[in-house]
Amino acid sequence: MTEDEVEDKYRHAGKLHRYDQDNEWQKRLARVARKWPPPDGLILEIGDYLKLLEDLIYLSMRHF
Repeated sequence: MTEDEVEDKYRHAGKLHRYDQDNEWQKRLARVARKWPPPDGLILEIGDYLKLLEDLIYLSMRHF
């Protein structure tokens, strides 16, 4: 989803005033971590898991 699409979603929901482009990626990572938590024993700290997700997103964005 592009930044423009995210902004449009906030606008249509009437919450554009709550949209913060600088923190949006952190919200996305938090949603991913809640929806698909790491298996028990794989990663001890949630911060490590979020760093891994951030690195994966960064690598996937480099292909565009």
